Amino acid sequence: MSLTLGYGPLEAFFGSESGVTFQADDGGFLCAIDRGQFNRIEIVKNKNWSCTFLAEKLPNGKARLTDVRGFYLKRSERGGRQLIQVQKMTPDASCEFLVFTRNGKVVFKGDNGFFLSRYIGQTFFGMNMLEACKNPADIYCDFLPGTGERRLPKFVISRAAPTPGYGPLEVFFNASEGVSFRSDDGGYLCPIERSGFTCIEIVRQKNQFCYFLVLNVGNGKVRLIDSRGFYLRRTDRYGRYPIEVRQMTPDSSCEFQVFTRNRRVIFRGDNGLFLSRFYGGLYPNVHTLESVKRDADMYCELFPEIGHLAARPTVVLPSADITPGYGPLEVFFNAPEGVSFMADDGGFLSPIERNGFTCIEIVKEKNQSCNFLVENVGNGKVRLRDSRGFYLRRTDRNGRYPIEVRQMTPDASCEFKVFTRNGKIIFRGDNGFFLSRFTGGLYPNVNTLESVKPNADKYCEFDLYIGNIPKPTVVTPPTTTTTTTTTEYYYYTEDD
Repeated sequence: MSLTLGYGPLEAFFGSESGVTFQADDGGFLCAIDRGQFNRIEIVKNKNWSCTFLAEKLPNGKARLTDVRGFYLKRSERGGRQLIQVQKMTPDASCEFLVFTRNGKVVFKGDNGFFLSRYIGQTFFGMNMLEACKNPADIYCDFLPGTGERRLPKFVISRAAPTPGYGPLEVFFNASEGVSFRSDDGGYLCPIERSGFTCIEIVRQKNQFCYFLVLNVGNGKVRLIDSRGFYLRRTDRYGRYPIEVRQMTPDSSCEFQVFTRNRRVIFRGDNGLFLSRFYGGLYPNVHTLESVKRDADMYCELFPEIGHLAARPTVVLPSADITPGYGPLEVFFNAPEGVSFMADDGGFLSPIERNGFTCIEIVKEKNQSCNFLVENVGNGKVRLRDSRGFYLRRTDRNGRYPIEVRQMTPDASCEFKVFTRNGKIIFRGDNGFFLSRFTGGLYPNVNTLESVKPNADKYCEFDLYIGNIPKPTVVTPPTTTTTTTTTEYYYYTEDD
């Protein structure tokens, strides 16, 4: 039987809160299945709540479909295959499907001109996938619409529209003790690192990392900073919009519009969507905070609580003004014995290799690797070299700015502006941020040296100590001239 352009039995499900299911020719149901980074539409034997979709009517005989989490189905190309995936929050042409009917069933055509079909053995061997791959449409393209289950967390309608304004959040502006946010399930927002990214998740027990500093930026917006000094920001990962903690220099993605309802606060991201507790979004079986809701429901409401003084954010104003100048560091310029730097916790700066990179960390016991050679480069700046002759430099790793030891030819990233306060030294990197002892920055539970602080606090201050070996094993390269020169090299063994 030929196809007829039109919605047919799908018409009854437009705007239905119960949603719609689609039964394939083999009796299975279309279902959003998580296969790593992407959610794909597959055919499963038994109907479950993930088999329910919301149908949206469009002009010209087209329709859009969203899953129970609010993501749009879209045609995407993966390795030459035209998969139907569930990953889009902002719909485009790839999310629109032309609807036909045949024998009381519906047939969809993608924006690539091919019909959606149950398709075996593509992408994942032996699995029934939904792909936009058939022309003409055969029996594998026919789907029978049915009533969906009513377990639709995405489609919960709020009791009242939220009101623009800071509400109970206002008392926490610049409060040194910070603020915690309790979600609708009683958990707390907390930065958690997974796969190299630190996202905001919901944890059951409140801990020292559940505290944030709130900055009022005007126009009803705020920025949030975690306990390490990183700004929260909305990001885009495969069409999902998680809230990550990775930005030291704030931009518009770090600003959130504030609303209130029922003495709770609601945030809206720069993509125009509300932040919500979201299950199974970026990571399977994990509650993350994502900027995903077009309408603010109960999962968007957060209750602000006072933070704890012992766990307040490390973004604090300096106790006294810092003074540009070399101060006590000047006596160590080109000193053969080198200089050691003691941090506020009594540990010493030392180059430590991890995962192929040598970063500056803080170690408890001073050793020969804790010695550095200081070069004055003028304009109040210096360069530092470790005992092997490598220059320290500020690097950028996924939005973090650790101090690494890897450069033999110095550039601007190897130059540090010097300040003094209370007889101690403070360094500022070429990114405009002060170097600070930083816990859990590049590596979890490790004290690293990073160029991260907009204001120099006590974690940026370093005491100076004379080196404990006669001379760092830095080899000074010979000067290139037209005459023969003799260059003196220093080598040391353990007996020295």
